[in-house]
Amino acid sequence: MNVFEKVAALTGVIQFGIGAIAALLYRRSAGVSLPKWVHIVALVSFLVGIGLVWQSQEVGGTPLWRDLIAPLLLPVFTYLSYGFYGARHLGASKKGPRT
Repeated sequence: MNVFEKVAALTGVIQFGIGAIAALLYRRSAGVSLPKWVHIVALVSFLVGIGLVWQSQEVGGTPLWRDLIAPLLLPVFTYLSYGFYGARHLGASKKGPRT
């Protein structure tokens, strides 16, 4: 992978993160709350992350500090994915504008 491909991949990730955070903040300022199912999916992904950490520690494949970060990343990706995709394509509540 050359430098251009690495920069292109990194800018895609940065664009996704900025777009997701901006959409979530815009919906919050418009007074539209997150649906409850997003919180449920985030909770389930957190539990999956804890299970993956437990399995990783049983095998002894990774350091503990890396495993402690892993369960938090899955819910973060859930909220960012909803902010980037769900807020645009799943429809907004009738209380606020579509983003």
